[in-house]
Amino acid sequence: MCTISISVVFLLTLSLSSVPLAADTSVFGDPSAPPSEFFDEIMANATAASIPIIIYNGNDDAVVPHFANDVVIQNTTWCGIQGFSQKPQPPFTDDEGNFQGIVHQERGLTYVLVESAGHAVPEDNPVAVCDVSFP
Repeated sequence: MCTISISVVFLLTLSLSSVPLAADTSVFGDPSAPPSEFFDEIMANATAASIPIIIYNGNDDAVVPHFANDVVIQNTTWCGIQGFSQKPQPPFTDDEGNFQGIVHQERGLTYVLVESAGHAVPEDNPVAVCDVSFP
Protein backbone atom coordinates (compact mmCIF):
# COMPACT_ATOMS: atom_id res chain seq x y z
CA MET A 1 0.00 0.00 0.00
CA CYS A 2 1.26 3.48 -0.86
CA THR A 3 0.93 6.31 1.65
CA ILE A 4 1.43 9.96 0.84
CA SER A 5 2.57 12.22 3.67
CA ILE A 6 1.92 15.89 3.07
CA SER A 7 2.74 18.93 5.13
CA VAL A 8 0.78 21.79 3.66
CA VAL A 9 2.16 25.32 3.95
CA PHE A 10 -0.12 28.28 3.49
CA LEU A 11 0.80 31.90 3.95
CA LEU A 12 -2.32 33.34 5.52
CA THR A 13 -1.12 36.94 5.68
CA LEU A 14 1.95 38.42 4.08
CA SER A 15 2.72 42.08 3.62
CA LEU A 16 5.47 42.89 1.16
CA SER A 17 4.42 46.28 -0.11
CA SER A 18 7.95 47.20 -1.21
CA VAL A 19 8.42 44.10 -3.39
CA PRO A 20 6.77 44.35 -6.84
CA LEU A 21 5.54 40.97 -8.10
CA ALA A 22 4.25 39.76 -11.42
CA ALA A 23 0.61 38.70 -11.21
CA ASP A 24 1.52 35.04 -11.81
CA THR A 25 4.48 34.83 -9.40
CA SER A 26 4.53 34.03 -5.68
CA VAL A 27 6.42 36.13 -3.14
CA PHE A 28 9.25 33.61 -3.49
CA GLY A 29 9.43 34.00 -7.29
CA ASP A 30 7.75 30.64 -7.93
CA PRO A 31 5.23 30.79 -10.79
CA SER A 32 3.52 27.55 -9.65
CA ALA A 33 -0.10 27.60 -8.59
CA PRO A 34 -0.59 27.98 -4.84
CA PRO A 35 -1.25 24.71 -2.99
CA SER A 36 -4.81 25.78 -2.21
CA GLU A 37 -5.62 25.54 -5.91
CA PHE A 38 -4.60 21.92 -6.32
CA PHE A 39 -5.14 20.33 -2.90
CA ASP A 40 -8.79 19.48 -3.70
CA GLU A 41 -7.55 17.68 -6.82
CA ILE A 42 -4.85 15.80 -4.90
CA MET A 43 -7.41 14.62 -2.36
CA ALA A 44 -9.93 13.63 -5.01
CA ASN A 45 -7.39 11.65 -7.04
CA ALA A 46 -5.81 9.97 -4.01
CA THR A 47 -9.11 8.87 -2.50
CA ALA A 48 -10.39 7.66 -5.89
CA ALA A 49 -7.28 5.49 -6.15
CA SER A 50 -7.59 4.36 -2.48
CA ILE A 51 -4.25 5.97 -1.60
CA PRO A 52 -4.27 7.08 2.04
CA ILE A 53 -2.93 10.54 2.86
CA ILE A 54 -1.36 11.51 6.19
CA ILE A 55 -1.05 15.14 7.26
CA TYR A 56 0.86 15.65 10.49
CA ASN A 57 2.06 18.57 12.54
CA GLY A 58 3.80 19.17 15.81
CA ASN A 59 1.64 21.25 18.15
CA ASP A 60 4.65 23.54 18.79
CA ASP A 61 5.53 24.02 15.10
CA ALA A 62 6.28 27.69 14.48
CA VAL A 63 7.16 27.15 10.80
CA VAL A 64 3.91 25.43 9.77
CA PRO A 65 1.36 26.11 12.52
CA HIS A 66 -1.17 23.31 12.79
CA PHE A 67 -3.98 25.87 12.65
CA ALA A 68 -3.12 26.47 8.99
CA ASN A 69 -3.51 22.78 8.18
CA ASP A 70 -6.78 22.71 10.15
CA VAL A 71 -8.14 25.53 7.96
CA VAL A 72 -6.96 23.82 4.76
CA ILE A 73 -8.56 20.50 5.71
CA GLN A 74 -11.85 22.16 6.65
CA ASN A 75 -11.92 24.02 3.31
CA THR A 76 -11.03 20.98 1.18
CA THR A 77 -13.70 18.86 -0.46
CA TRP A 78 -13.06 15.16 -1.02
CA CYS A 79 -15.44 12.26 -1.45
CA GLY A 80 -18.18 14.87 -1.95
CA ILE A 81 -17.93 16.30 1.58
CA GLN A 82 -16.11 19.44 2.70
CA GLY A 83 -13.68 19.01 5.59
CA PHE A 84 -13.92 16.59 8.48
CA SER A 85 -17.42 15.74 9.66
CA GLN A 86 -16.19 15.57 13.28
CA LYS A 87 -13.65 17.59 15.22
CA PRO A 88 -10.28 15.76 15.40
CA GLN A 89 -10.00 14.80 19.05
CA PRO A 90 -9.26 11.10 19.58
CA PRO A 91 -6.01 10.99 21.59
CA PHE A 92 -3.24 8.51 21.08
CA THR A 93 -0.87 7.41 23.81
CA ASP A 94 2.47 5.66 24.15
CA ASP A 95 2.84 2.18 25.63
CA GLU A 96 2.81 3.62 29.17
CA GLY A 97 -0.44 5.52 28.55
CA ASN A 98 1.14 8.98 28.24
CA PHE A 99 -0.70 11.40 25.94
CA GLN A 100 1.22 11.79 22.66
CA GLY A 101 -1.22 13.70 20.50
CA ILE A 102 -4.40 13.47 18.47
CA VAL A 103 -5.08 11.24 15.48
CA HIS A 104 -8.20 11.44 13.32
CA GLN A 105 -9.10 9.61 10.13
CA GLU A 106 -11.92 10.19 7.66
CA ARG A 107 -12.41 9.20 4.04
CA GLY A 108 -8.76 8.23 3.42
CA LEU A 109 -7.21 11.24 5.16
CA THR A 110 -5.40 10.82 8.47
CA TYR A 111 -4.59 13.92 10.50
CA VAL A 112 -2.04 13.65 13.33
CA LEU A 113 -1.23 16.44 15.78
CA VAL A 114 1.84 15.41 17.79
CA GLU A 115 2.34 16.66 21.35
CA SER A 116 5.66 18.31 22.30
CA ALA A 117 6.91 18.52 18.73
CA GLY A 118 7.96 21.39 16.53
CA HIS A 119 8.67 21.41 12.81
CA ALA A 120 10.90 18.30 12.98
CA VAL A 121 8.25 15.98 14.42
CA PRO A 122 10.24 12.70 14.24
CA GLU A 123 13.25 14.38 15.85
CA ASP A 124 11.28 16.24 18.52
CA ASN A 125 9.02 13.38 19.62
CA PRO A 126 10.22 10.06 18.17
CA VAL A 127 8.18 8.07 20.71
CA ALA A 128 4.96 9.56 19.36
CA VAL A 129 5.95 8.92 15.76
CA CYS A 130 6.66 5.27 16.53
CA ASP A 131 3.54 4.79 18.68
CA VAL A 132 0.87 6.44 16.54
CA SER A 133 -1.42 3.87 15.01
CA PHE A 134 -3.36 4.66 11.92
CA PRO A 135 -6.86 3.19 12.09
